[in-house]
This record gives sequence, structure tokens and C-alpha cells, in this order.
Amino acid sequence: MSFYIKTKVLILLLFLSAFIGYTQIHPSKQISTTNGLPNNQVEAIFKDSRGIIWVGTQNGLSKIENGNITNFYVEDGLCHNAVWDIVEDSKGNLWFGTYGGGIAKYDGKRFTIIKSNETLNSSHVRKLFIYKNKLLVGTEKGLYIIDLNTNNFQEFETNHDRFQIMDFILYKDEVYIAVYTSGIFSLSSDFKKLKKVKEVDEKKSPVFSLYLDGNRLYVGNDANGINNRLISKTGAVDCYDIENFINNKPPNKTFGKSIIWDYAKDNEANLYCSGWGVHSNNGGIYKIENNEFTDMSSAFGVDSYKVRGLYFDKQFNRLYVGTQDKGLYIVDLNQNIVFNKTENHIISDFQIIKDNLVLLHNHGLTIQNDKDTITINSNNFYKVLKSSYKQQSKSYFQVLSIEVSEKNLVYYKLIIRNNSIWVSTNYGLFEVNGDLKNISYYATRPKVFAFKNRNDLISPIQYGYVSIFTDIENNPIYYGAPEKNKFSPNNSSDINNPHHITNLAKSNKRLYLSSPVNGLFSFDDTKFTSLNNSGEFTEKEINHLTISKESNKLIASSNSGKIYIADITTDFELLKTINRSNYIGNSILFLETYKNTILVGTEKGLNVFRNEKFQFIDTEQGLDMVNFSSAKVLDSTLYVGITNGYYKLDLEAVIYQDTKPVTLQLSDVLVNHANHLTEDNIWFKQKSNKLKLPYNQNTLDLYFKSSNHPYPKKLLYSYQVQNLDSTWSNFSNSTNISLPYLPSGAFDVHVKTKDLNSGVVSNSKLTGIIILPPFWQTWWFIALIVAFLGLIMFLAYKKRIAIIKNREHQKAKIQKRLIETQLEALQSQMNPHFTFNALNSIQNYIIDNDVDNALMYLSEFAKLIRKTLDNSSQPLIYLEEEIDYLKSYVALENMRFNNKVEVSINFDNIDIHDIELPPMLIQPFVENAFVHAFDKTIVNPILQITFSIENQFLICTIADNGIGISKTESGQLHESKGLKLVTERLDLLKTSTQISYDIASKKGNGTTITLKIASKNLTIN
Repeated sequence: MSFYIKTKVLILLLFLSAFIGYTQIHPSKQISTTNGLPNNQVEAIFKDSRGIIWVGTQNGLSKIENGNITNFYVEDGLCHNAVWDIVEDSKGNLWFGTYGGGIAKYDGKRFTIIKSNETLNSSHVRKLFIYKNKLLVGTEKGLYIIDLNTNNFQEFETNHDRFQIMDFILYKDEVYIAVYTSGIFSLSSDFKKLKKVKEVDEKKSPVFSLYLDGNRLYVGNDANGINNRLISKTGAVDCYDIENFINNKPPNKTFGKSIIWDYAKDNEANLYCSGWGVHSNNGGIYKIENNEFTDMSSAFGVDSYKVRGLYFDKQFNRLYVGTQDKGLYIVDLNQNIVFNKTENHIISDFQIIKDNLVLLHNHGLTIQNDKDTITINSNNFYKVLKSSYKQQSKSYFQVLSIEVSEKNLVYYKLIIRNNSIWVSTNYGLFEVNGDLKNISYYATRPKVFAFKNRNDLISPIQYGYVSIFTDIENNPIYYGAPEKNKFSPNNSSDINNPHHITNLAKSNKRLYLSSPVNGLFSFDDTKFTSLNNSGEFTEKEINHLTISKESNKLIASSNSGKIYIADITTDFELLKTINRSNYIGNSILFLETYKNTILVGTEKGLNVFRNEKFQFIDTEQGLDMVNFSSAKVLDSTLYVGITNGYYKLDLEAVIYQDTKPVTLQLSDVLVNHANHLTEDNIWFKQKSNKLKLPYNQNTLDLYFKSSNHPYPKKLLYSYQVQNLDSTWSNFSNSTNISLPYLPSGAFDVHVKTKDLNSGVVSNSKLTGIIILPPFWQTWWFIALIVAFLGLIMFLAYKKRIAIIKNREHQKAKIQKRLIETQLEALQSQMNPHFTFNALNSIQNYIIDNDVDNALMYLSEFAKLIRKTLDNSSQPLIYLEEEIDYLKSYVALENMRFNNKVEVSINFDNIDIHDIELPPMLIQPFVENAFVHAFDKTIVNPILQITFSIENQFLICTIADNGIGISKTESGQLHESKGLKLVTERLDLLKTSTQISYDIASKKGNGTTITLKIASKNLTIN
């Protein structure tokens, strides 16, 4: 039963609800000496045409590029460390005005001190202004004008003790100059005349600043100075119509406080000014609206009342704020991400009712719009709960077993239904109607809940089962008497009955319920189904759940960090799984969807998945605190609760950004670990996009940077070296590419840039590299070597031809001589003496009528002649043939000696059928024995021919017991003509056969001839 408190509750709300202010804070970042500034006293801020931020401080100049700070001092070329103003001329040169050292120019490579004017060299420069290519230098003691084309100087009022120039403006081709105590002057368009336009009353404040906004001129004064303008409510800024000012008419209005030093106008035409009271602490940054000051210091996160300089970056919609004590602040004015701060409010849920934002937090319920903020605090809910206890009997109605206390109230979830606000707490369910006049209480304690049909409540109990209460607004809930309740009871034995439900998500057709231990369930208004039990989805540890109704997709995350995406248009179909490695962070704190985009909050920040794009939002974009307590997408805004307030993210602006591909520049090159092309570096980048290096300078370190990107730390890079390696490196935030020991050739280095802010991936060529080959690999050297080798080969060819011809000639001579010696040997064998003796022997046989011996002798003589002719035509003959030939010859010779010579031919253990040798080698030695060895003194002549094999050599020994060979006068053995011919023939055979012979002889002791033929040159089978 619902319990209503009408008039009483209304009075309580109006009386007890306090106005709680949620201060809206723009994302901002402070840069001070802690981050690298040389000094916290910031005097000048400027962004040049290359997107580089320059910050002049009292003790040095800072260059801020891609979040990196580089400082410059006098030792780097500055004329003085106190830099008070910065401008850029039409050629891109930067000019720095210093307080005590004059001016310096920077051309992208080096600083140049302007020394043309001795007085200017030591002057205290306060302001610089460029017009018509003239540089106007405002100092404490006058005006200097430098012609940037000719470097000619002009001086105005430099003889004054204190002609202190504070500011410049341009109106109708004339420059107006604010001089501290002297008034306001105009400089003619030809830069020749200085005319006073407005006098400064000595009784009034001096002039500190000028700003022209259309036709409206703002003149900054000292509100705390002469006559105490602030106390008299005169104000710090005089606002004029510019024509009235020129005509010396009074201001339209004077307003504000402190001393105004600078102005800046944003893209929405909001005008801001900086205040520093010098001797008072009433400064800050102010917004000028309707001639009134609105203090923006807190909203911009600027914790200083000494604000002296402003600079607005139109490209990125950022306001740079320079202070005298806290350094530099960078304020993001885009309002893509805005933080609403409150004290000690931990937001647990968000909803919208009637264009009002409803916040559920640890102190109750807050309804907020542009004008009012009303909170129904815990005391209001407690009193409703307490009144309900008094009117109900504890015998049949019991909510808790512990004592109810206002301090113990814990708030969980919000649902807007039928123009009422439903709130779940640890003590029960509350309904607050839309006009905030009635609060109803229901005695059920779901952490998450949903409605079925019109008034049926689906109520999961923590660590318990799910109950469905019928028409809850018209039926009581009984705990002591469950039989009286109108609800669907649960069945703990049914595995499809949800248990320990922590999240609910409703689609167009079904309600999905998730459990960290039992997985995912669905409910179709009639029954529950366990998707784990049905096998459709087996993940059991689900900790977050959401549904995109536009795309009919369910997104769930598990305790292990996996994110599941399923199509639920008809049935449950798992489409994709996102692993932990695909997003940044370890713990998923919330899941939400917007259109076709998945939003994943982790302890690191916000991960955004849209189609194939991935974005990441964190501190750099303004999401400073990531201890998320809740999140909800309402319309096109993501609300994220944290411990002391909440963030509002404009999802259209954050997700669908109009971005351009990232431009990369080569900032530095190290060759063999040393600086390279230093002179080619201008404005902190390499001017050339192609490197050409010799072969021994092939180890490169390439350093690159993004050009003028709003969030450079959100860029990840991957590179590929074409013509060297086709693979891409892994994405990382490193802006250094190391290429060791490159081979000779031409290479192109390409870099992919993944922009985590926009999700865009772009590809660009960083540089080309040519490594020249060593001289011995150049075409001309190779051509020279080829020509030289060709010449050598030609000469070698000619030489080879000559050698071959000579060899063939020698060979022909040898062959000719060999034939001649063979013929001579044949002739030697068949010498006339032997023939005469043979024929004479035949004649004697005939005379003696010894016909048989004559015929036999004649027959053997014919056979010998035939064998001689046959063998002499062959290069090799078998040993068997040689022995037969020797036997025939010895038989004929011995017949002449009446068979007196005892001849023996021995060849034991030798296969005479397979051994080959040159023909007619042995016969001349045998003939020599018959002719010269045996005379009448030899009674029993003996001739022994022996064949043997030793160490792969065929040994032939011819021994006789004849008279021996006589020696010549020189002591050498006498050689017959036959032996000379044999010796010559053996020398010729040595070119193809390893062969030698030896003669051993003593007078009266016979002769032994040893012939040695290598067996490797013989055919032995």
C-alpha cells in the first residue's frame, strides 16, 4: 500500500530543501615552474602562425609545442630574460620586447639582437605593435618605430623621463597609443605625427589598457588608485563610443574593479578581461556582460588574483591566462566537457523530468534547471518512512531487521515514470510525484528495478530472487503475510528463475537481467529464461549491462574485462567480443550507448567505440577525475558522476568531430647518433623532406612531431619503411624512429597516426631516404671493373689461344718425333745387319740342303716382321703379346747362335692378359744383349727376362752375363744407337706415362736393365 504525505510533505520540501549550487567549471590546465616554465610571472602570451605557443616570463622565454616546453635565455641569444611582449611580422619572424634589454628577432634559426639604436638597446619595452610593416616599440621612455624593410629608426617622445606606453589599438588607419600618465595619443597613418587625443586628469587614474570592440572602446584604469575609484563605485573600465572618445566626450559608463591589463574575445563574442590590482587582491579574470563584470576565475579554474595577460586561440577555442604568481592557465571554452562541482555529493544516478535534471546522490534527490536547484534530502525521505511505520502494524509489515536511520539511507537508482520520480534505496522504494507535493513509499528493497505493463513492479532483491508485484500503486506489499500479496512468486528450484540480479536493461521486446554469478536472463512478460542454461550466452560473470534501442544491440561486460555485443532484434545473437587489450583501463566502471556508439568508462577514462573507430577521453580533454560513481546518457549528453560533482559530455561534439588528418613534420635527424643538417632545421623542423647520405652514414634516428594538434598526447604512431620492410610497427606514442644500418637504396618512411581524440587514422609520408652505395657499387665503378675484367679476359683469351696453339704445335712435334722414333726403332730392329744375318742364315740352310730349318727360319722371320708391323701401330699392347713377340725374336736370334744362349722369360703371379704397356719397349734392350753382350769369351751365355709388380709399378728386368758395357772417357756407360732411340722414345712417353729405366753394368760381369712402368697408367682388371 502506498502512503501519501501531501500538505505536510510540501511544507517540508519548501522549508527544508536548500539551494545547492553546482558550480560549472570549464576544463583547464595550469603550467608553472613545476611543469617547466622558467618563472611563474607571465608577462606575454602569443601563438604564432605555425601553431607554437610562446610565453614570455620575467626570467626567460618558453616555447610550448605538443605539450613540450623548451626555454630560451640570454645565453641562447635573447637580449634579456624578461620578455614582456611578442608579435609576428608578415614574413613569419617573431619579435620579442624585453624589459631592460630592448628587442630581439627570431627567424626560425637564431635570435638577432637589434643594436641599431643605443637608447633602445637598454630600454624597458612594454608593448609591441606591427602595422604597415612597421614595428612600433612602446617603452617606458617613448616610442620607437622600426621599418621592417629598411631597418630605419624613428623616435617619438624619447626625451621624456616617463612617457610610458601601455597599449596600442588601430582605428581608421590610425594607431592610438595609451601612455600611462600622459593620456592617449594618435599616430598618423604616415607615421610622422604624434597627436594627443585625450588628456589624463592628474586627479584621476592613469591609463593601463585599451581595447576596441567594434565601435566600443574600453579604457582600463586603476580602480584602487587616485580618489579610490572602486570605493566611490566609479569603476576600473571606462566604456566609450569610439567617436565620442575621439571627440573628447565622457564615457558611456564606468564599471568593474581592480586594474584591467588585457582583453580577449572568444568565438562566441564573449569578452574577457584580466585584472590585477597590484597592491590589492581584488583581481582575477572577468567576463564583460552588459557593462558589468562577472568573475570567471572559479569557472575557469584560475587560482590567482594577479591576472595580467590574456590570449585567445581561435582555432582551438582556448583562452590562455597569464598570472603574476601561478604561471599560465589554459582554459577550454568549447564546453564539450563541463564539470559541475558540489561539495560531498556522490552522484549515483541521473534522469530528466520536464527539462529538469534529476540527480540522485548520497544526500538525497536534487532537481536542477538553469534557474533553480531544489533538493529533497534524506531527512524528507526518512520522515515519510517514519510516518509509514507508525500507520502500519509490524505484525504483518516489516521492512528491515535493523533500526531505520536518516544517516543510513543509501540511494541506488532513478526511474521517471508517469511524470513521477521513482527512487530505490536500501530501506525501500519511493515515488516522488512531478510537482514535488507527494512522496509515496513501497516496502520492497530492490537495488535495480523495472516496470512491466502499467503498474507491475519487477523487483530483484539483493542476493535473492526476483518478484513481480501486480499493480503496485493500488495493492499493498505484505511481508508478514505473503499469501495476501499480489505478485508472482519465485521458484528457487527453477534454473531459469533469476538470482542475484545487479543490472536490468529493457529493449523493445524483452527485459534483460544480469548477474555476476549466474549470467544473463531474459523476460518476455510471461516467463524468465536463462541464456546460460539455453546455451545462447555462456558467460556467467556479468557486471554491467546496457541496450541500444536504436540498433537493437545488447552490450554486456564481464568480470574478466570482456565486452560482448549481441543482436537482440529477434533472438539473442552474439556478434562481437571486445577484449581488455582493445580498450584503455583495467576495470570497467560503466557501460552506456549513444546511437551506434558504445561508451566504456574505466579507471583511466572514457573509451568510445563507433564502428571501426576508437576514441579515448581523459585528463587531456578535460575529464580530469575518473573515479566514476555513475553514468547515464540522456538525450545527447553523457552525465558522469564522481565524488564531488558530475561531468556533462556533449556526445555530438565529442564523438562526431570535424577533424582533419594529422600533419607530421620531421623535427630532427641523427645520423650515426650525431646531429645532421643543423642548418636545414628551421622553426624546429627539417626544411627538406628527403635525406641523401653516403653509405657509411646509414644509422638514422628520425624525430618527428605533429603540427598544431589540440591534443598531441592522444596521438599514436606506427611506421613502415617502404622498399625495406612491408610490415607496420605497433602503435605507440613514440615520436622516434630508429633505422640502424640501412643498406644502399631509396626508401620512403610512412607514418600512420591514430588520433584517439577523434578516432581518425591517417597515413602520411614523413620523409624519403637515399643511401648512396659505396664507390665500388656505383654504376661507373662497376662499368670500369667490367671493362677492366673484359680487357683482362680478352688478353687472357689471347694468351690462352697462343698457349694452346703452342701446345698443339709442340704436341704435333712430339707426335711426329714419336712416330719417327717408332720408325727408327723399327728400322733399328730391322737393321740391315740383322736382316743380312737372317738372310745369310737362310742361305746357309739352303746350301746345306737343310730345307726344314731354312723354311722354319724363314717362317719365324716372316712372323716377326708381321708382329713388328702390327704392334708398332698400337699405342698399347697386352703383356702377353709383348712376351710372344720377345719369344719370336729371341728364337730367331738364338738360331744364329746355334741355340747357345740360355734364354728364360719369367712372369710368375702376373695376369699377363690384362696388363697393357707401350709396344716395342723391351725388344731393343734384348737385341742389344744379343749384339753386344756375348762374344767368344762367353762360354755359356745367359739372358734372363723377368716381369713383376712392385708398389703399383710393372718391373721388367733384362739381365745377361755378357761382357758388360764399356765406359766412355767421362766415366759414363756407352750407349748404342738402339739404346739412344729407346731413351728418346721413353722421354716422349713420359708426357702420358710415368716410366723410367736403369742400366747396371760392369766390365766382364754382365749387364742388368730395369724398366719401371707405373701401374696407374695401365689397365688392370
